[in-house]
Parts: sequence; C-alpha cells; structure tokens
Amino acid sequence: MGDQANVELDVRLADKEKVESLVNKFGGADELDDGSVTGLVMWKFYDVNYTQLEFESTLQELSIPYDKHWGAGDEYPAGEEVFRIKADGEPELKEFSEGMRGMISLDDVKSALADGTLPAYLAQAEEDASYISWEDQEIILTNLKAKKG
Repeated sequence: MGDQANVELDVRLADKEKVESLVNKFGGADELDDGSVTGLVMWKFYDVNYTQLEFESTLQELSIPYDKHWGAGDEYPAGEEVFRIKADGEPELKEFSEGMRGMISLDDVKSALADGTLPAYLAQAEEDASYISWEDQEIILTNLKAKKG
C-alpha cells in the first residue's frame, strides 16, 4: 500500500448510472448525496492510494465532468482535480493543491511588468485558476447536445 487519503468524487446526476458502475468496479464507496436535491452525486472513497481512483481516465474518455477532492497524504498536499467540457467541446482538466489555486510567482510578475505584458500575464493566471461552474457546465453540455442533434 502507498500513501493513502480519503477522496470525494462529485458528478452530475445525469451521469450517475455510468459512474456508479465504475465506482462498483473500484470496490465501492459511500454515497454522500444522491443528487436528488443538488443535481450532483457525491461519493466518498476511503484509504485511496495516492488519491488515484484508477478510473479518472475513463471518465475523461466518456466526457463525464467531475470534481475530485482529497485530503493530504504523507507525500502530497490536499487538493482537487476538476474535469470539464468546454463550450467548443474540448476537455479541460485542472488540478490545484490546497491553498495554491490562484497563486502566482513574484518573479513572473516582475518579468511580465518589465516586458510590458503584465495585463496578459494576469489574465492568463486568472484563467488558469478558474474552472467552469456546474451551472455553466450544464448549459454547455445542453448546447453541445443540441448542436449534434
């Protein structure tokens, strides 16, 4: 066994059945919220090696958006991983360590200031630190489905 932590996984209620089969193959988890009120289904996994559920890539291949949160292990900080589908249909995966989301390097700021590119640098840093909300994700997926259909 490796470094272990508890992991929470959130997905849209619309994706529950697909994800549930993956959760069961993993060995199961506690369902914290069935999604009936929030529209998000939440599972909690205990003692996960290096926070890897081992089916994240399958969720990504199936274009199933998710949030994954974990506590600190001995060798890594607490953090989160967010997978979304952008308005152009392209996937977007972002990972943030606890307390580091939105942090920027002072040296990079100084360099951008000296180069005259500070506004662009800050705009990119803001984009890197943000992700699509669940509400916006639902709108995007509905629009993408309408375009296909």
